[in-house]
Amino acid sequence: MDARRSVPPKQLGEPGPDPDTLMRLLRSAVRVPDHGKRVPFRFISFSGEARHAFGERLAQRSRQRDPDASDAVIEKDRLRFSHAPLWWWR
Repeated sequence: MDARRSVPPKQLGEPGPDPDTLMRLLRSAVRVPDHGKRVPFRFISFSGEARHAFGERLAQRSRQRDPDASDAVIEKDRLRFSHAPLWWWR
């Protein structure tokens, strides 16, 4: 489980990790070397409807930053977080 694998978000789907698996992943993540010395670690996660709400906010922000952005670019931002069942950052 501690081996790194990268999968494009569009290939991810339900179900996401259960709470026990998520905690195992987070315990592994805090052991990653922190060359920027940004400890202690804090994690942000969201799932369910929050993914879509975040995508809507991202699309709005993208339009604010670049009023000339194409509809395709804005739609890509809107859907960016809708594919994977769970997102988290450190």
